[in-house]
Amino acid sequence: MILKKMDLLSNNDLYARISEVEGNPEEVKVQSLEEHLNSVAKIAMNICDVAELKELAYKIGLFHDLGKATKSWQEYLKQSYFGNWSSGKLDHSTLGGLKIEHDLSKKEEQLDCEIMELVVYSHHGMRDALNEMGESIFDIRRGKQNDEYKNILKDEKNNFQSTILINYLLSEKSDNKCENSYYAGALYRYFLSLLVDADRTDAACAAGSRPNEDLIVKQDFREFWDKRISQYEKYIDGFQSKTELDKLRGRISKVCKLYADNSERLIRLQSFTGSGKTLSSLRFALYRAKKENNRHIIVVAPYQSILDQTYHTYCEIFGSDNVLLHHSRVTFESEELNIKYDILTENYQNSPIVLTTMVQLLNSIFKSNLRDVRRFHSLANSVLIIDEVQSIPPNIIGLFNWAMNFLTKYLNTTVVLCSATHPKFDDDNMGNFKLSHSKDWDMIPSNPNLMLKRKRYKIVWDCWNDKLVSMNIQETADLIEKRLIDNHLKNMLVVVNTKGAANKLYHCLKEKNMNYTIYLLTTNIYPAERSRIIQELKEKLKTNEKIICVSTQLIEAGVDLSFVSAMRSLAGMDNILQIAGRCNRNGEIDCGLVQVIKISDKDENISKIQYIKQQQDIMVSVLSKCSDDMENSDLLLDDYYRKYNIKFKDELPYPIDKKRKNDYESVSEFLSVNRQAVSNRRSMNKKMQILSQSFKTAGDLFEVIDDKNMIPLVVDCDESDALINEYRISKSFRKKKDIIRRLQNYIVTVSKFTVEKLDEQGLIFNLDSENKHNILILNRKGYDSEIGVQPLDSLPFICI
Repeated sequence: MILKKMDLLSNNDLYARISEVEGNPEEVKVQSLEEHLNSVAKIAMNICDVAELKELAYKIGLFHDLGKATKSWQEYLKQSYFGNWSSGKLDHSTLGGLKIEHDLSKKEEQLDCEIMELVVYSHHGMRDALNEMGESIFDIRRGKQNDEYKNILKDEKNNFQSTILINYLLSEKSDNKCENSYYAGALYRYFLSLLVDADRTDAACAAGSRPNEDLIVKQDFREFWDKRISQYEKYIDGFQSKTELDKLRGRISKVCKLYADNSERLIRLQSFTGSGKTLSSLRFALYRAKKENNRHIIVVAPYQSILDQTYHTYCEIFGSDNVLLHHSRVTFESEELNIKYDILTENYQNSPIVLTTMVQLLNSIFKSNLRDVRRFHSLANSVLIIDEVQSIPPNIIGLFNWAMNFLTKYLNTTVVLCSATHPKFDDDNMGNFKLSHSKDWDMIPSNPNLMLKRKRYKIVWDCWNDKLVSMNIQETADLIEKRLIDNHLKNMLVVVNTKGAANKLYHCLKEKNMNYTIYLLTTNIYPAERSRIIQELKEKLKTNEKIICVSTQLIEAGVDLSFVSAMRSLAGMDNILQIAGRCNRNGEIDCGLVQVIKISDKDENISKIQYIKQQQDIMVSVLSKCSDDMENSDLLLDDYYRKYNIKFKDELPYPIDKKRKNDYESVSEFLSVNRQAVSNRRSMNKKMQILSQSFKTAGDLFEVIDDKNMIPLVVDCDESDALINEYRISKSFRKKKDIIRRLQNYIVTVSKFTVEKLDEQGLIFNLDSENKHNILILNRKGYDSEIGVQPLDSLPFICI
């Protein structure tokens, strides 16, 4: 609605927002409070994909901005618009929460009341229900009551009742008290996600930055999935089954398609590397999505390189307009396309098929930032394919299992866990963090007709007195040379545990002047260059050229390369089998050879990487019980994961650094029973509440990757140079944001110590220090075209 600016102060109507009218300084654009509340309520209800919860989503939307109906807030809005307000922002969520508390006053309504009330209080920032001292957000907000609030609530009729949530939670109750508390908190997060998305969508549409069509939420997706199924079937009909492996992949794909009629929601897809899980899991997902009228198929992978590869395949099948790729390195040339992409990734509303990273998924489930919370509701009524699930760090497994149990029990989500080396998330050693599934959860049954008839590779190691023989880098290079010459091998993949060891081995091999092209792959090489190297490797492997690739574990999972021989520095069983999956992947030779070696601790320098050291200890224990090859790798994998779960049992709750939080145990404790906070509250003789979680505290502490000691550097190279110069001269914030996104392809992440040493050599400069933005650029002289960021002992000394 458009008003004359001069009429605004004298008008007694209630408004939600006021904005400028472009090109007309005498007028203002207003949205009435009634329109905003009704719109948010309807959007929240429509994007809620759980029928039993739609009514509550609507009510939360209706109450969330009730505080804007007060005279004081209306005065604040108008005076702020004219620049006459200097007292800071005015609270507008408390009255809505108190209205819910006013209506839901019965004991049996307490859980419904607390969840709805907390959602309203949190819609501009997540809150703790109880903080570490045992102080309650509900007590704090009750203390904000003033005469205006009391008069409004006194006149309000008690016209709303609800025990929906308590009954809904009891319908799938666990025997585990901690997990049940987590479920209650996860419902709070779900409703908060609905409200934040609805509120921001309505605001964007009211401001004109989003089309009004976004207010209309599509409810039937069957026709969309029907079209995608036709495209998929046409695509695979073009395959020619030339080999036994091709025929086996076809049989596995058909089994996955038929499993879509099964009623299971938590599913395991376990099959050998190279069995076609990417396409088979997609086939299942398409037919399940059509059957269940699911809103999304969301594919999750641990590495961006896997996603890029999968995205390319999906685009071949469906066209790029039907697939959204969501990770930090996605960029577009035009500002318009980048704005469109930002809108698409806010909530996935207009993107039925989404490919995203494990970091994005876990952030949407656990982080406190509302940008992450907003996407959480998109996981409901969806098919969630989680690839390479064995890559989840041990301190996140417990929370991950709880989240998957919640999604499949309460939000109509189908979860498919994919891996060739499936971890034992359902093991009894998981304790309170066990994955809950039925006995029929295997999509691919144990059937000889769905297994390889002959082994594509043999895994061997050198042992002496039940221990792997340790060798230095020079001895490792000598062994590689001997293997290549003695066996007349055309190519070999060598994977080690650290970037330092990879660098040293690469140089040792180069010094031998063998008739092989030698490649190095580590995260010291910027992503665009790594992608180019992997593509070059693919082409050279196809033409059978003589190559050696030395890499860290970044090449292990999901990278579609096939070498005739491989070597792996001792690591976890899953790492070894993943590398074996890059050996003779397509049956090019009779049987490939994968050799497990032990590089000396001095040369590999893993003393500070406790996780890898512990995996090595477990693996030595496993290998000591068998001969010098892995004939029964499945049995060994089971043994490895049993020992792994025992070794890392204390990591499952996501323990917190005691230096930061002395009295708390873990993030899982914050998100469930929160015993210390409850004890503190009880000691103050305060009224107990059902929601006792410290949601914001947990979300602030949660990190998928602990990189607090790592710093990103933009590499100054031919490709990034133009972008760096463009950033320097740009005055537009939006343009600079787009450039930063495009620079992601040229970023390497290194330790603070490395940055300090590079800086001492004059090789670092800040691109935007005048605006206090830390965009650090690495001079070309600190970067080598073959190895990436140069080792500190080989840096030139220069002055700038």
